[in-house]
Amino acid sequence: MYQYMRSLILPVAEPLLADDRPALAAILHGWESENIRTAKLERYWEPTPFPLERAPT
Repeated sequence: MYQYMRSLILPVAEPLLADDRPALAAILHGWESENIRTAKLERYWEPTPFPLERAPT
């Protein structure tokens, strides 16, 4: 379980600390699409932007 959690946290650590929103969004979109494929929901899914992709106000 530790290795699994580490594998999820490490990719986002650097972009998160650097406030690199495009890199974070790319990681999240990858995770999202992987889950959709695993659940076999591709035909029902339409990707949408994450809130962090919106312009800061």
